[in-house]
Amino acid sequence: MGHRPKQQPGGKATRPAGDTVPAATKRARFGAVVQDLVAMYCGAWSEEPGLRPAFFRGFGRELSAQEEHALTCLSALDAVSCLGWAPGQGDLQAAARGRRTLDRLMGAYA
Repeated sequence: MGHRPKQQPGGKATRPAGDTVPAATKRARFGAVVQDLVAMYCGAWSEEPGLRPAFFRGFGRELSAQEEHALTCLSALDAVSCLGWAPGQGDLQAAARGRRTLDRLMGAYA
């Protein structure tokens, strides 16, 4: 699960008086366990391949086949999202990241 605390304009997370549910869990959403790894897969790991094995040495295990499949699928979704959003925003870096990720994924399945 990920979460996004509700924030006031000043940047502080809020918690209404008498609320019995912590603010962080009140706005929680379901997500894949590997969702947090997508940014690294699409970014740092593609730019510096030695970072992935180092991460998993520190993590203590490799991903299961199901987790690896989910990471691949979520990374493809992220790449397509970048390619759909970035050109209209003039964000060349996001477009390039999306293209690199798709190229990398296509190379893995070629």
